[in-house]
Amino acid sequence: MGQSMRAPDALTTSAHLAISALTNAPNSEGVLPPGEAPGRVDPDDPFIHLTVEAARGVFEHEMVVVPMIGGSGPNHAFIEHLHVPIATVGFGHPGGRVHAPDENIRLDLFEKGIRHTARILALFGAQ
Repeated sequence: MGQSMRAPDALTTSAHLAISALTNAPNSEGVLPPGEAPGRVDPDDPFIHLTVEAARGVFEHEMVVVPMIGGSGPNHAFIEHLHVPIATVGFGHPGGRVHAPDENIRLDLFEKGIRHTARILALFGAQ
Protein backbone atom coordinates (compact mmCIF):
# COMPACT_ATOMS: atom_id res chain seq x y z
CA MET A 1 0.00 0.00 0.00
CA GLY A 2 1.38 3.43 -0.92
CA GLN A 3 2.38 5.57 2.02
CA SER A 4 2.73 9.05 0.49
CA MET A 5 0.40 11.67 1.91
CA ARG A 6 0.35 15.41 1.50
CA ALA A 7 0.78 17.26 4.76
CA PRO A 8 -1.34 20.36 5.26
CA ASP A 9 0.47 23.49 4.15
CA ALA A 10 1.44 26.21 6.63
CA LEU A 11 -1.62 28.35 5.82
CA THR A 12 -4.02 25.43 6.41
CA THR A 13 -2.32 24.53 9.68
CA SER A 14 -2.36 28.16 10.81
CA ALA A 15 -6.05 28.52 9.94
CA HIS A 16 -6.98 25.37 11.85
CA LEU A 17 -5.10 26.59 14.93
CA ALA A 18 -6.71 30.04 14.75
CA ILE A 19 -10.22 28.64 14.37
CA SER A 20 -9.63 26.20 17.20
CA ALA A 21 -8.42 29.01 19.46
CA LEU A 22 -11.55 31.05 18.69
CA THR A 23 -14.12 28.28 18.95
CA ASN A 24 -12.66 26.47 21.96
CA ALA A 25 -11.80 29.54 24.04
CA PRO A 26 -13.44 30.10 27.42
CA ASN A 27 -16.10 32.81 27.68
CA SER A 28 -15.72 35.92 29.85
CA GLU A 29 -16.43 33.81 33.00
CA GLY A 30 -13.74 31.29 32.06
CA VAL A 31 -16.28 28.61 31.06
CA LEU A 32 -15.54 26.46 28.04
CA PRO A 33 -18.32 25.95 25.49
CA PRO A 34 -20.14 22.60 25.70
CA GLY A 35 -19.03 19.88 23.34
CA GLU A 36 -17.30 16.58 22.91
CA ALA A 37 -13.73 15.92 23.92
CA PRO A 38 -11.40 16.06 20.91
CA GLY A 39 -10.42 12.87 19.18
CA ARG A 40 -7.07 12.42 17.50
CA VAL A 41 -5.71 9.48 15.54
CA ASP A 42 -2.02 9.12 14.69
CA PRO A 43 -1.68 10.09 11.00
CA ASP A 44 0.67 7.10 10.62
CA ASP A 45 -2.00 4.63 11.81
CA PRO A 46 -2.40 1.82 9.25
CA PHE A 47 -6.14 2.58 8.95
CA ILE A 48 -5.36 6.16 7.93
CA HIS A 49 -2.97 4.89 5.27
CA LEU A 50 -5.67 2.45 4.09
CA THR A 51 -8.15 5.34 3.85
CA VAL A 52 -5.69 7.38 1.78
CA GLU A 53 -4.98 4.40 -0.46
CA ALA A 54 -8.70 3.82 -0.98
CA ALA A 55 -9.09 7.39 -2.26
CA ARG A 56 -6.63 6.85 -5.07
CA GLY A 57 -8.45 6.29 -8.30
CA VAL A 58 -11.63 7.85 -6.89
CA PHE A 59 -10.62 11.47 -6.38
CA GLU A 60 -8.45 13.55 -8.70
CA HIS A 61 -6.08 14.77 -5.97
CA GLU A 62 -4.11 13.12 -3.20
CA MET A 63 -5.87 13.28 0.16
CA VAL A 64 -4.65 15.79 2.73
CA VAL A 65 -4.47 14.26 6.21
CA VAL A 66 -5.30 16.70 9.01
CA PRO A 67 -4.89 15.03 12.43
CA MET A 68 -7.45 17.25 14.17
CA ILE A 69 -10.25 19.33 12.69
CA GLY A 70 -13.34 20.98 14.05
CA GLY A 71 -16.62 19.11 14.00
CA SER A 72 -15.21 15.70 14.83
CA GLY A 73 -18.48 14.48 16.36
CA PRO A 74 -18.26 11.69 18.93
CA ASN A 75 -14.92 10.41 17.63
CA HIS A 76 -13.35 10.66 21.09
CA ALA A 77 -15.57 7.88 22.45
CA PHE A 78 -14.56 5.47 19.69
CA ILE A 79 -10.87 6.35 19.90
CA GLU A 80 -10.48 6.46 23.68
CA HIS A 81 -12.99 3.84 24.87
CA LEU A 82 -13.16 1.34 22.01
CA HIS A 83 -9.54 1.91 20.91
CA VAL A 84 -10.39 2.05 17.21
CA PRO A 85 -9.02 4.61 14.76
CA ILE A 86 -11.44 7.00 13.09
CA ALA A 87 -11.06 8.68 9.71
CA THR A 88 -13.58 11.24 8.55
CA VAL A 89 -13.57 11.88 4.84
CA GLY A 90 -15.10 14.97 3.30
CA PHE A 91 -16.46 15.15 -0.20
CA GLY A 92 -18.18 18.50 -0.06
CA HIS A 93 -17.53 21.49 -2.26
CA PRO A 94 -16.84 25.17 -1.50
CA GLY A 95 -20.44 26.16 -2.27
CA GLY A 96 -21.94 23.40 -0.09
CA ARG A 97 -22.98 25.81 2.69
CA VAL A 98 -22.48 23.17 5.40
CA HIS A 99 -25.14 23.34 8.16
CA ALA A 100 -26.93 26.26 6.49
CA PRO A 101 -30.62 26.03 5.58
CA ASP A 102 -29.62 25.63 1.93
CA GLU A 103 -26.85 23.08 2.56
CA ASN A 104 -26.16 21.05 -0.55
CA ILE A 105 -23.86 18.46 -2.06
CA ARG A 106 -23.03 17.70 -5.64
CA LEU A 107 -24.18 14.30 -6.85
CA ASP A 108 -20.87 13.58 -8.57
CA LEU A 109 -19.01 14.13 -5.28
CA PHE A 110 -21.62 12.14 -3.34
CA GLU A 111 -21.06 9.20 -5.72
CA LYS A 112 -17.28 9.52 -5.27
CA GLY A 113 -17.79 9.47 -1.49
CA ILE A 114 -19.79 6.25 -1.84
CA ARG A 115 -17.09 4.69 -4.05
CA HIS A 116 -14.40 5.73 -1.57
CA THR A 117 -16.32 4.19 1.35
CA ALA A 118 -16.80 0.96 -0.63
CA ARG A 119 -13.05 0.86 -1.37
CA ILE A 120 -12.23 1.40 2.33
CA LEU A 121 -14.47 -1.54 3.25
CA ALA A 122 -12.99 -3.74 0.51
CA LEU A 123 -9.39 -2.97 1.48
CA PHE A 124 -10.14 -3.40 5.18
CA GLY A 125 -11.89 -6.72 4.52
CA ALA A 126 -8.98 -7.96 2.42
CA GLN A 127 -6.54 -7.63 5.33
